[in-house]
Amino acid sequence: MAGSKVFYDKVSAGEMLYSTMLSHSRNPRWIDVLCNVNLDFLCIDTEHTPYSWGEVADLLTAMNARAMPSVVRIPRPDWHYVTKAFDAGASGVLAPYCETVEEVREIVRAARLRPFKGSLSEKAILTGEYPSLSVADHLAENNANHVVMIGIESIPAVERLDSILDVGGIDVVFIGPADLSTSMGYPREWDHPEFEAMCDHIIKTCKARNVQVAANFAPLDQSAKWAARGVNLVIHAFDWRVLHEGYQHVMKILTAAAGDTSRSSSSTDAVI
Repeated sequence: MAGSKVFYDKVSAGEMLYSTMLSHSRNPRWIDVLCNVNLDFLCIDTEHTPYSWGEVADLLTAMNARAMPSVVRIPRPDWHYVTKAFDAGASGVLAPYCETVEEVREIVRAARLRPFKGSLSEKAILTGEYPSLSVADHLAENNANHVVMIGIESIPAVERLDSILDVGGIDVVFIGPADLSTSMGYPREWDHPEFEAMCDHIIKTCKARNVQVAANFAPLDQSAKWAARGVNLVIHAFDWRVLHEGYQHVMKILTAAAGDTSRSSSSTDAVI
């Protein structure tokens, strides 16, 4: 897929890329709208949403028809979900809440060696030995341009970050700010100095290893702050939140023009 090749090359080059997370958009017609707002890729969230795999496949088909690169955040770090996402046409996968070398090796194995499975694939990822050179060439061709993102979203994950990166085959480390701040004891305290220092540490460690960094903050000021501090795949908010905030802004203007003070808007912070 042409869009996937371009996306992979841009990620590899460390370019600034912008996205949002889809959690409510089920009709593929929304993809036409999102393809016209200058985003670089779209991320489909299946960790925190009830998307069916049929719905995911329909959204991916619409994205591929528009050459819009796609990343699927899978429900958990498991090789089966990785292969399902790529089989459905994703450009990349985001494996959430990875904490161990073994989990990350499984994700890389699934992304780089699909559909090779079992003990022989484990041997290949550990030693580089394949049943034959033609198998190695086939798997490399079959999985070219796959973008692999892993979620570093807890203190144990950060403590093992160097060992995790030693696995290789990782293109992007994703900072999950809600989970990370909670594991630190400061849930959603985005400006807490210890949380900021932890994110800075992740960014510095990854960039020293030529691994790119993504994050998904909901408040716009936080997405902007971390874009300035080294996050180069900015996955801003969720589709529903941006729509909510957009209509809040519209209603504020309309009610002010009419002198209508009877209406108030609800917060968008409490819902994933």
